[in-house]
Amino acid sequence: MSKTGESGAELDLFDSHAHLDFESFASDLEAVLARARGAGVHQITTIGVGRGTEGAFEAVAQAASRSGIWATVGVHPHEAVLGLDWSGDASAEPSSELQKDWDEAWARAEARLSSLALHPRVVAIGEVGLDFHYDHSPRALQRQLFRRFVRMARRIDKPLVIHAREAEDEVAAILREEQAQQCGGVIHCFSGDEGLGEVGLSLGFFFGLTGVITFKKAQKLRDVVAALPLDRLVIETDSPYLAPVPYRGKRNEPAYVAEVARTLARIKGISAEEAARVTTANARRLYRLDEREAIQGQLAYRYGDALYLNVTNRCTLACRFCLKLEGSDVLGVELGLLEEPGSGELLRAAEAELSRGRFDEVVFCGLGEPLLRPDVVAEVGRALKAKGLRVRVNTDGLGELVSGRALLDELVDSVDAFSVSLNAADGQAYARLCPSQYGADAFDGVCSFIRRAVERYGEVTATVVGHTNVDADAARRLAESMGASFRVR
Repeated sequence: MSKTGESGAELDLFDSHAHLDFESFASDLEAVLARARGAGVHQITTIGVGRGTEGAFEAVAQAASRSGIWATVGVHPHEAVLGLDWSGDASAEPSSELQKDWDEAWARAEARLSSLALHPRVVAIGEVGLDFHYDHSPRALQRQLFRRFVRMARRIDKPLVIHAREAEDEVAAILREEQAQQCGGVIHCFSGDEGLGEVGLSLGFFFGLTGVITFKKAQKLRDVVAALPLDRLVIETDSPYLAPVPYRGKRNEPAYVAEVARTLARIKGISAEEAARVTTANARRLYRLDEREAIQGQLAYRYGDALYLNVTNRCTLACRFCLKLEGSDVLGVELGLLEEPGSGELLRAAEAELSRGRFDEVVFCGLGEPLLRPDVVAEVGRALKAKGLRVRVNTDGLGELVSGRALLDELVDSVDAFSVSLNAADGQAYARLCPSQYGADAFDGVCSFIRRAVERYGEVTATVVGHTNVDADAARRLAESMGASFRVR
């Protein structure tokens, strides 16, 4: 697999659409990424759809922990029914009962994905749209979901990744009606449809070209691509699908995007190097990477008499009062992380701050949930405790539920105390304020964490946010019944 063009120069490629979180990559993802780099693919956008909202969380985790990978979040039209039981004619209107349940499911999904979309590594909303070929979800719900995602993209000012299959006219109409030109985006796996092409051009969208342009029977698509402006084209694999010639029949992977670039070069009468260079620049414009790469969050910062360590921006909750809703600059400190720090990097940042002054304690706390990275907390916390420092973790209390590990047992040599965001006095209020993928188990998980932390550590403070109309007295009674102290923050 060559990574060079006709002149022998290395290709600089951007796979603008791949599904790295899919099961087909679970066993050899690192090898797949190594082959991509070897082929000149230095940047990849992994598309966070599938398994409800699980795919979005996994895509963001992959992007947050690796340089050169970006993520999107959304719900594929195949899953527009949002996990609800449904069968029958996809063209029929949903029953009133299904519609009611769907509205509630959407409210939960919207809260989770809107929050996740604020992560600095998330560059777009998608892939979203309509698929009337397979009809895995009712068409009416596909339409509703698509419109709501366009509105979300406009609201948070991120581009769209559009899926359209045997529904191009409707996709084009919805994009126009919902004023999608305000956020822009890309028509993923562009089929060559004339109407969607005209609308895409008029709205300022890009067009994603896959391995399909290499197929023998795709001459009509190649003719359409020949007429499209080069500055509106990006290349993609849609891995693990649509492997290009000469890899047809195999699992597709990002390295093979080089073949898409070579075919595009022949269509446009340019060199493979130019096709790679231009489509990479186009993808960077599409995803606004110059703006994103300007973000450089602090790993260690002073707040009062404490040294705070910024471990991650990821979180499994979508709290309605979250500081991330106001941006990544908190109290004058930029906390947006383009890449999560390793233990050594975080420890060096902590030591640099410690050399400048005295701190009463070190606190693991940033825009995200520290215990999503328990091994880093354990290693860095242990090193800081060895220096005689008191170590505390600010947590949402879901770490053991999310990881399936007894984290409190693992951290006993690394942490002295916990501040746990109880956030409510009962499960119903908690679900309203802090939607999550864990449903009713979330509040129970927080309370279980507090009880176990009290048993193992003793120093545990349960907190609620003062402006959320939570019954603070009831929350205090609950916290004290579990052996924790209580604070309104």
